[in-house]
Amino acid sequence: MKVLFMVSSFPALSETFILNQITGFIDQGHDISILAMTRATGKIHPDVEKYDLMNKVQFVDIPKNPIAKLVKALMIIRTVPKTGMRLLNQKKIRKIRLEFPPPSCLPLFEGPNKV
Repeated sequence: MKVLFMVSSFPALSETFILNQITGFIDQGHDISILAMTRATGKIHPDVEKYDLMNKVQFVDIPKNPIAKLVKALMIIRTVPKTGMRLLNQKKIRKIRLEFPPPSCLPLFEGPNKV
């Protein structure tokens, strides 16, 4: 089974419960991917290296400037309008939308290098 973990930062040493879930899925034979907004700095848990997790992470490039963020979202919606607009209108993903603006993540789910 493929499992996607969406986290705000990775590898965050303080979030060992997430790391335990990730490594648990790997130990059970599942194929995992990690989507993170930012790269955490500081100490790294030994399991990150043991399980080679940095090769399973894709970092989302979301601009900090609100205008640049809007421009990027509009460019993505222009590229794939139906999917982009559907992501913007879904109420189910309100919490994800606050942390991961879906139009910014959309290129990671499209094309040959999809998550």
